[in-house]
Amino acid sequence: MEKNTAFIKARVVLKNFSKQHRSTFNNLQWISIRFCNSFNSVHFDAIDMFAIQLDGTKNWKVFPQLVVMPTAIQGRKVSEEEVGDTLAEYLLEPGDVLYLPAGTLHSANCTNKHSTHITIGLAPWRANQVAEYIINTLLAPTSETMRQHLFPSAVDEHTESKLKIALIDIASSLERIDTNYAIKSFISSVNAASVGQ
Repeated sequence: MEKNTAFIKARVVLKNFSKQHRSTFNNLQWISIRFCNSFNSVHFDAIDMFAIQLDGTKNWKVFPQLVVMPTAIQGRKVSEEEVGDTLAEYLLEPGDVLYLPAGTLHSANCTNKHSTHITIGLAPWRANQVAEYIINTLLAPTSETMRQHLFPSAVDEHTESKLKIALIDIASSLERIDTNYAIKSFISSVNAASVGQ
């Protein structure tokens, strides 16, 4: 399959899926097309992934999940001691799809010269992201305490005191938040942002 044809088809699928599920998933734009290069170092990703084999074949090894629901900063290569025994091995042929939940250790090797696959990463919205939206969009505009300027380079009693007061205010406000309203507001905000994309 031609490189450009594979990329165009993958982009169309991804764009359509993204439009339909924008309020459910945070990151649908990540796509990787690999031509015959192996990535055999064992690693895990911080997002759920679908590997779709387009051309040729590729051998995938899957190992135990190392981290459940990892954050982006936790995605990394791992040491041999962390890997453990192989759970499964799959030979992907054109049309095959392999799903790898976030945090699942894996590696892949090309088995011939012409091996192309795309990877689609899905990052569902997380509770911490919704909480950040609630604090920044729903609570901070009504609380001067939450908007206090802090200067972390000058850690002193005054700065610590302001931060403690702000954190107490945030915790107290979060306890009173109408979660139903907050989630609906978050989804509306996400959908409004996606209209302009």
